[in-house]
Amino acid sequence: MTVVFDDNIPATEMVLQIVTEEKDLSVTHMTAQREIRNPYGRSVRMDILAEDAAGRRFDVEVQREKRGAVPQRARFHSGMLDSRLLKAGERDFTKLPDTYVIFITEDDVIGQGRPIYRMERQIGAEGGRFGDGSCILYVNGAYRGEDPIGKLMHDFHCTRADDMYYPVLAERGKIPERAQRREKRDGRSIRRMEKRDYRGRTKSGGAGREGKFKRDRP
Repeated sequence: MTVVFDDNIPATEMVLQIVTEEKDLSVTHMTAQREIRNPYGRSVRMDILAEDAAGRRFDVEVQREKRGAVPQRARFHSGMLDSRLLKAGERDFTKLPDTYVIFITEDDVIGQGRPIYRMERQIGAEGGRFGDGSCILYVNGAYRGEDPIGKLMHDFHCTRADDMYYPVLAERGKIPERAQRREKRDGRSIRRMEKRDYRGRTKSGGAGREGKFKRDRP
């Protein structure tokens, strides 16, 4: 599904608007499959890395397996995202922009039946938000509903672009569909050519005593 978002700001913006429930969110930059290297340990490759007009950073991960969306991985991605956001020697940590790590999972990995789970640090049980600007969201990919997030999850699971709700996803989704159809068409053409070649060789005796078609070797 991430191929749909490659260099696609409108699609990224729409997804973030729906997931964060911020209709005015405006994406200024994005890149797909962005690697952030860690010279002292494990690096990460983020499915979608985006920045909005307010300077906030968003890491969107699309995960099919539960083990790929464990809480510790979300924590690690959040830390790696932070590691590049302040210049060397910067002492004012309030300049650190807000960050969002968003896991869109195939199933409800949290298991509470909600469409979206939002996690932010709290001060004890009732002390309110800690306010460090870090937010982790889990999107339940199994959720279906007539609301925007339900339709979005429907589109994420769609195999045909014509069945999607959101045109901005459907239009890009048609590209791999056309590529698959072209690949199948080319495959059929090659098989027809091989059959004709096979028949021509057997009639002329070129296939040898075994009577089987063998491809010419370089």
